Amino acid sequence: MSSSQISVSGKVVVITGASMGIGEAIAKLFVDEGARVVLLSRDAGRAEAARGRIGHTENTLALSCDVRNREEIDRVVSLTLHHFQRIDVWINNAGHGLMDTAADVDMNALHETFDTNFFGTVECMQAALAVIPPRAAAQRYRTWLPATPARERRLQPSNS
Repeated sequence: MSSSQISVSGKVVVITGASMGIGEAIAKLFVDEGARVVLLSRDAGRAEAARGRIGHTENTLALSCDVRNREEIDRVVSLTLHHFQRIDVWINNAGHGLMDTAADVDMNALHETFDTNFFGTVECMQAALAVIPPRAAAQRYRTWLPATPARERRLQPSNS
């Protein structure tokens, strides 16, 4: 491992939107590198199916969580702490988009999109930062959040 890589072996990683696509692929990468992973999806059955496809069921947990609901986020944090005793990494991957013009967009759908993509992300960060060990938080990693969840997430060390 080069000095620019961080070992994830033994780390506890929580991933929202992990039942398919990029979230599932990220979960598989972490598990294959020895991390313990909590896969989150609004649909528990879909999260469990992704867990089965990934394998390593002894190192994974599948839970339902709608990131628009702080009580569900807090429940996931509690269950993760009970099952794995800590959280080292939280990846906000849940999200969806709208294909419409500003003139025609359904405002209820737009609010739902912002509730998931923006407010849900902030709520998850607040919940996770309250329990992530200081040694992990001290590394001061920031996430670059792209305009759509389909784009790649990048981690880069902060300069602060």
